[in-house]
Order: sequence, then structure tokens, then C-alpha cells
Amino acid sequence: MKACFTFTLFMPLYIIALGYLIPSALSAKGPESTTEWISIGLLFILLLISCAMLVIPILVQPTRSDFSGGEVQAIEASNADPFSFYGAVLIPLVSICQLSQLGGTICFWMSLLLATLLIYKTKDYLANLALALLGFKFYKIQYIIGNDLYDADIVTRRNIVRGSILSGVKIGDRSYLILSKYCRKQ
Repeated sequence: MKACFTFTLFMPLYIIALGYLIPSALSAKGPESTTEWISIGLLFILLLISCAMLVIPILVQPTRSDFSGGEVQAIEASNADPFSFYGAVLIPLVSICQLSQLGGTICFWMSLLLATLLIYKTKDYLANLALALLGFKFYKIQYIIGNDLYDADIVTRRNIVRGSILSGVKIGDRSYLILSKYCRKQ
């Protein structure tokens, strides 16, 4: 699940890069054109994969729950730090204009790989704009199971209130996707 959220985080970058490269490749001739068309093909494949990774977890709701029966004690809307997202996306974004040259293409793909790894290793995958556009909300909650109090970050389409009993699927360390069928009020 964490890989899905990380991969789809860069969907706007793929779209911007395609918007830049397609007109440039149509007007270019020679070896630069070949490099651009290869990059267009790879970006289109990444865009399709990220769309699938965004839709599949939403459509194929798992029948098991990694997190179950937590009663919400405190809730706070979580506005993820946009600077970490933009910082990770900015590096590959700056190198888009160099994609017509082989060195620029290598720089773009290496910086995209590096940014993806940085996002994956942190919790910055929760700053996913594509999920926000699909109506998902991000919360920081404290919940109780038995007599123990825990903290977690959750992603859900539901409005969560104090006293809700939650169940969900683990995304990362203390991060969960709360599905509609697992959420109920007491």
C-alpha cells in the first residue's frame, strides 16, 4: 500500500513532463527526437501504472483488516507538509527542460528515482495530491484498544468523529487506510 501511495504521488509530474515533451518531440528531428520519444513512452507507462495503483486499492477493498477496533479518542485534520512534497518533486521538475538531451534525460530519471526513494522512506507519501483530489481526507488520531492509547495517521473518505470505531489496512508505520465498510460510530 505504501508503494502505491508513493508511486502515485508523482502523477502530476508525469503529466507535466508529457505536456512539455510531446510538442517538443513532434517538432524535433534527429537523435534528440529518439530520446524524447523514449522518455514519452516511459512517462506514459508510469502514468498508466500510477493510475492503476491509485484505483486498484480503492476498488479492490481487502477483506481483512490490519488495524481493528480502535476507538477514536482525539482527532485532528492533518495537513501534510507541502514543502516536503514540492521539495521532492522540484528536483525532477527542474530537469524536465533538459529531456531533449541524453544527459538531461539521465538526470531526470535519476532524480525521479532519488525523489521516489526519499518519499518512500519518510511519511511524505501521505501528502498525496491525487488522493486529495479523489476526496480522501488525512487525519492524525489517538485511539484506544483495550487500555492502551496509540497515535496514527489515517487516510479515509469518511468524516471521522470522536468515539468512532475504526478498522483499516496498514499503509506504513502507524499509518492506515480506513475503508468505509470498516468505519462505524459507537
